[in-house]
Amino acid sequence: MGYHCSTEQRGMLVHSCIAATDQGIPLGLLYQEIHTRDVRRDDSGTKDEKRSRPIEEKESYRWIHTMNEIHQRVAEDIPVLTVCDREGDFYEFFSNAADLGENFLIRLVQNRMVDDGKKIFHELHQSPVAGSMVVRMGRNPKEHIPARNVKMDYHYKEVVVHCPKRRTEKHIREKLVLTAIYVHESGKKGTEWFLLTTVRVKNEKDIEKLIQCYAHRWKIERFHFILKSGCKIEKNQAREYERLKFLTLLYSVIALQILNLTYLGKICPEISSEIVFDKEEWKILYCCARKTKEIPETYTLKEAIYDLGILSGIKGAPSDGMPGARSICQGLEVLCSLLAYRKYML
Repeated sequence: MGYHCSTEQRGMLVHSCIAATDQGIPLGLLYQEIHTRDVRRDDSGTKDEKRSRPIEEKESYRWIHTMNEIHQRVAEDIPVLTVCDREGDFYEFFSNAADLGENFLIRLVQNRMVDDGKKIFHELHQSPVAGSMVVRMGRNPKEHIPARNVKMDYHYKEVVVHCPKRRTEKHIREKLVLTAIYVHESGKKGTEWFLLTTVRVKNEKDIEKLIQCYAHRWKIERFHFILKSGCKIEKNQAREYERLKFLTLLYSVIALQILNLTYLGKICPEISSEIVFDKEEWKILYCCARKTKEIPETYTLKEAIYDLGILSGIKGAPSDGMPGARSICQGLEVLCSLLAYRKYML
């Protein structure tokens, strides 16, 4: 195991890339990279010295490496839009994506200089509102904010971004033509995003599709939540680093299947539960959750998820709503135990 940040804590760092549809349904794990730090993070150098180091020597290189892997693994006829948080905001990543012909959508953290000598945030603030749309925002349990629909205004502008002067590598492009987007809550101070993308925007529908795609970035946070709180990967007591790497990959696949089930139930709840469970599985789920021996002819995915919540211990009050990811995890654990012992049931 390696060092974590600048403390004596030991562990490993996991960088994952998941696939999702335009509608927000998680499909699976595309790539996962695990690494450790041999020494504690060195904070002695100046900011300029750190930023001038070759990108291959920085941990942020994993974003470039991940994009290269995805470019090789995904078929050419499948359009891919790589969505990143603010950690992906560095010019080497932009240039690498252009070389590969890949599209990205990144949330900006740096107020970059654009071709006319002005800052990109100022340019977007001064641009007129191009339109409005409603974005579904996931709940924020840390701040006790429930899931809600938010009306967002958006501005956009095509900008020319230049290579930083500190980067003298010949393979990095001198400049790139990109689309900058500013999204904020209508009429009040609240959620706001500054986005940058390689996608050439033709109309407002293209912008709204990009904004909706960025809203799906929250799926990676839910994936980490399930991996840690549902699969409890951080509590695993594996004594060997290689074994823990394998278990992390295994539980990542499981976590994404649970994430897929969670959002399938939200987006298309009326489909048959047999898309996830076989007949014997859903029959045992139905009978044990509802304490009955009468089996229905049809059983929807929404009903199956609700019954998983019953197995996890929720009361089932009308105000409870549909079970979340944690309840689904706990319900699946109970169901797996029931299935393991079904042959011995009278």
